Amino acid sequence: MTPKLKAVLVLLLVLIAPSGCGKDKDDDGLMDPPPSADETQISDNVVVANAAGLSLTSKTETELNFSYQGSDPQVEPGDILVGTEQGGYLRHVSSVEDTGDGVRITTTEATLVDAIQTGTLNRTLSFDPESLEKAAAEGTYLGSRVNYLQKGVRVDGLDLISLNDVMIFDGQVQGDHGEVRAHARIVSGSLSFSPDLEIGFEVEDSRVKEFHTIAGGQIDFDASLEIDVSGGLNYSPEPTLVYSTSYTFVQMVGWLPVVEVVTFDIVAGYSFVFDAEMTSVYGVTSGAAISAGAQYSNDSWSPIFGVQPTALAGETSFGAHAEAEARAFVRPRISVELYSVAGPNLQIEPYVSLNGSAGTTEWCADINFGYGLDLGFSAHILDLELANFNQVLASDEIALFDECYQLRSGVLVNSIPEGATISVDGVSTGFVTPALLEEFPLGTHGLRLSLDGYNDYTVDLFYDGGVATVTAVLTQPQPPIPVITIESPEDQARISSQVTPLRGLVQMRRPDGALITFDEDTAILSLNGVDQTVAVDPNGRFVATIGIVEGANRLRVRATSSNGDTGYSDLVTVFGDFAAADIVIILSWDTPTSDLDLHVWNPIGQHAYYANKSIDEGSLDIDDRVGFGPETFTATHALEGTYTVKVNSFSLHQDDYSNAGVTVVLDGATPRTYGPYLFETADFNGTSEAAWWDVTVFQMANGTRSVDVSPADPTRVARIERDMAGLPEKK
Repeated sequence: MTPKLKAVLVLLLVLIAPSGCGKDKDDDGLMDPPPSADETQISDNVVVANAAGLSLTSKTETELNFSYQGSDPQVEPGDILVGTEQGGYLRHVSSVEDTGDGVRITTTEATLVDAIQTGTLNRTLSFDPESLEKAAAEGTYLGSRVNYLQKGVRVDGLDLISLNDVMIFDGQVQGDHGEVRAHARIVSGSLSFSPDLEIGFEVEDSRVKEFHTIAGGQIDFDASLEIDVSGGLNYSPEPTLVYSTSYTFVQMVGWLPVVEVVTFDIVAGYSFVFDAEMTSVYGVTSGAAISAGAQYSNDSWSPIFGVQPTALAGETSFGAHAEAEARAFVRPRISVELYSVAGPNLQIEPYVSLNGSAGTTEWCADINFGYGLDLGFSAHILDLELANFNQVLASDEIALFDECYQLRSGVLVNSIPEGATISVDGVSTGFVTPALLEEFPLGTHGLRLSLDGYNDYTVDLFYDGGVATVTAVLTQPQPPIPVITIESPEDQARISSQVTPLRGLVQMRRPDGALITFDEDTAILSLNGVDQTVAVDPNGRFVATIGIVEGANRLRVRATSSNGDTGYSDLVTVFGDFAAADIVIILSWDTPTSDLDLHVWNPIGQHAYYANKSIDEGSLDIDDRVGFGPETFTATHALEGTYTVKVNSFSLHQDDYSNAGVTVVLDGATPRTYGPYLFETADFNGTSEAAWWDVTVFQMANGTRSVDVSPADPTRVARIERDMAGLPEKK
């Protein structure tokens, strides 16, 4: 079923953005009545450029250039120059220079209280076509500018925006555990916004007594939204899908023109946080009448806010493996400039979100309608008192829909705090807590939770079906804490081989910051979400050989000290710049004098090992006899059929034991690691069962692979057993 979102958000947006001094009162405590129109008084030094015959040719923050005809303009230093061209200006005149074909006037910014001694302005501006035509006829509307910002968006009339078949996002993004395919599209929809804007102020005795800007209107957002995600992802882009539009108005206070430039930016977008592949269908119709803003009076701000929501949830289905959220929003941003000086701005974000959470026996989904409102000034209009003011006026969320579903069997993993990555038997699940691990394998398995800044939590979990719950309280490490540095490979390196060395250093940081020697002999490498053990020498150094895949590889090393505290290296991402071989098998071990051997049998029974390195479509590189390895088997083009991998402890020499690890990379996919496997016996001839480790059996066929399968052919098994017995002496 196609995922859909249908949301109708009905909003009344109110911005009150005052500035200036506080209201005065008479002795009896009553507010002074506003002055009448015939009480308007403009400062004597105000010059209106248009009336003085000046025509603006260019302007900067400090300079105005004019052309004129006739006698010299009567503008002198100390005057206040006002004009309506190019967004308007209100400036103190510092100097006047005749340029021959015009006049250059150097200025500084003025304020309304510099120009107006007493006066009022209070007018509502409507942005529907009829009102704009009326304003133009009255000479108060100077024009508009509209920019269409997103491919596919179309404006059908001034106040209706068509969003049919608009692609929000389609491509690969970096998810929590590698690249994730994401697709978001508005199948059909529309957005309309028809605001009214009231601007008003009251000035008396060159002091501002009241100033406000009120925007009110209706937003309708009706859309069918399609979102598909292929894996764990936290992605919150905010594309500007719709348009920005500016309107310029001029109004009169007495004979003084006041110029307002009103700009609307409307953003319709989405965000989502998923921990697994997800497909959802949900419909909702919601509305809210909102009044919000603030008023500056008596030297203080007073927020104004009210909401009357209505909501109706439609058909909903939701599928994911862990906590998830999908959110669609429409956010208008409204700003007002007086005389091209930035003034008040309003930003409101209405949204619809879908959330899921896992409990011990059920999965719950809920739909919410929310909104947030911010008010701010980016510069002064009336005086410097309110410059750079910002205030969150209101935010709220209203539940529209809440329904729970029966939970399928699995292991529900929680942690305090949440957000820990979950690994089972050393392999990342791709989930973070809280999460339900469905189809959890029966039996005993190692469960590990990891979170930056906290110690690893590990437990051996026995699972026998049904719903099991694990809740871990994570602890923070205390000094001395392991400090790990990956020296090679370097972050963002491009590597031309599937096998590459790993080198680094583990130290301990004491409370005073000093670094001391690490007190354990192993660390853990997580390579593309799969754990493998690496040996750490007495100086804290680790050296290993790792197999990487074509494309991006994510490496991170962690280490736990003897006191149980865990430290992490920085994440290193390297890129395999090669055509991946069909099979790469890497053997390494952790003791300096032991001689371990890699043995591989191909589908036709040929045996690759130290005395017979090359077989059909595959070869072993070296026989390392003095410790650590690696020994690597590579098949660029594998035969179809069954491959068997074993390791033999040929000799331990001066070592009492040796831990072996094997990495298998098939078709360039994420490496599988096996081990560590403890050898305490060596046999020199292959006859001791304790000296052999059965690593894995896998099948290659028609570009596909099956890993850890059982060898069903008795003849093949018998032949391998013969090859294992009586290995030739090394020369």
